Amino acid sequence: MIAGFLMISEDTLESLMPLGPKDLSDRIIEIEENPENENMDIDKLWDILHAFLTGVSASKPIEGDRLSEAIVGTHPFSYESHADFITCTEHDELPEIIHSMEYFDWEVRKKEFNLKEFGRKRIYPTGICKEDPKALIPEMEKPFDRFSNSIRKRYVKNGI
Repeated sequence: MIAGFLMISEDTLESLMPLGPKDLSDRIIEIEENPENENMDIDKLWDILHAFLTGVSASKPIEGDRLSEAIVGTHPFSYESHADFITCTEHDELPEIIHSMEYFDWEVRKKEFNLKEFGRKRIYPTGICKEDPKALIPEMEKPFDRFSNSIRKRYVKNGI
């Protein structure tokens, strides 16, 4: 399982809303492949990053927690029997998420970070809990910073 973020216009989002699971997945792939659309892949780091930011797995999103919502989105496209977990975050929700990301204190959290605890919580991918925590933190920080900077710039520049 991997995670990616895709920045789209409100009109594009509206066009996705009525689609069923297969058509939605196909359409998102088309949008991702268009070089005009900004997207970012965080591969398998989504759950460990969510747990690092919030203390819990992304499988248990925290409604109203802007750091949780930065990773898992705010509005799921609900399909009971489909493997894809697709969510969206609307434009007016971004300022609070951007603010939370900008003021997240990596230094404080690094001191509290216990990778063995994440292993006990079965944070995905489970094998990652055997890695060196000092090497893993920069792996998480890089996409977090890139994503934070990207949404802030796009939000401010384009109002999208």
